[in-house]
Amino acid sequence: MPPLHIKKTNVPALAGYSDETIPPGEMGRIVRRGFLNSDQALFPRVIEQFALILLGEEYMPSDGYDFQAIIHRDSSADVIVNGVPALFRAMAKRYRGSIGHRLATS
Repeated sequence: MPPLHIKKTNVPALAGYSDETIPPGEMGRIVRRGFLNSDQALFPRVIEQFALILLGEEYMPSDGYDFQAIIHRDSSADVIVNGVPALFRAMAKRYRGSIGHRLATS
């Protein structure tokens, strides 16, 4: 899917996220600033909830979509789905010998 630019209006005010489960009707801690990356256990829960608020159920990260969002002071947002550049490094393991010979003798 090529990148998709979605303009949203009336985005609900987001104060932050909770880093713990808060039962209904109870008080809890809200994190207003911070940094999460995908290696942290809390990341999938936070990003899924954030995507649900901004995109509904159509473009969920758990379904393979990535997104970036810019939320403006006027309660509008620009959301780009599948437009996040991905960069990775890989190192090939060298195989010494003939693959054909290995297959023939296996």
